[in-house]
Amino acid sequence: MPNNCCCRIAVQIVQIYDGARLERHISRTLALSDFTPSAYAPPLTYIGASYSGTAAISSQAVTPAANGQSRVSLTYGFPVTVNYTDAGGNGGRATSYITDGADVLLRLPSSPYYFEVETEFLSRIGRISGSSSEIRGCLLAKIKVLTRRDAVINACKPNYPLASETQDAVCAALFGD
Repeated sequence: MPNNCCCRIAVQIVQIYDGARLERHISRTLALSDFTPSAYAPPLTYIGASYSGTAAISSQAVTPAANGQSRVSLTYGFPVTVNYTDAGGNGGRATSYITDGADVLLRLPSSPYYFEVETEFLSRIGRISGSSSEIRGCLLAKIKVLTRRDAVINACKPNYPLASETQDAVCAALFGD
């Protein structure tokens, strides 16, 4: 099936140049806010806390290291939803924010680049006291070195060959005529 290419499309893609995966257990005391519903009957029983998404990077430092790598130090943070039940058995949630850091060795491209931290956080151990919560949980952080690249794609209209139609005799055998 020959193709007659007459044009090309340029698209910009994001390339993951390098990355690292960190898995750690963390313990934090979090200040809680935005209780939903706003009226609840204390004491509150901790159910869990979670987050999945991209973290906000608040600081970064890059230092050259050996073997073509660089030491990358990042501070990042992400919102957390804390779920609870009150004394009446009613469910609710509050929000907080976790800040963490990473210090890893990565390869960096010579072209412009930027960092992204994709996080997954889950906690089932904790307690709530007033407007704070002491939690223990698991954090997965994927630190990525990203670059933007241009890619050219051939936008070809295929030239399909003329089809041969089936003969009536074949259809007659199929339909039992």
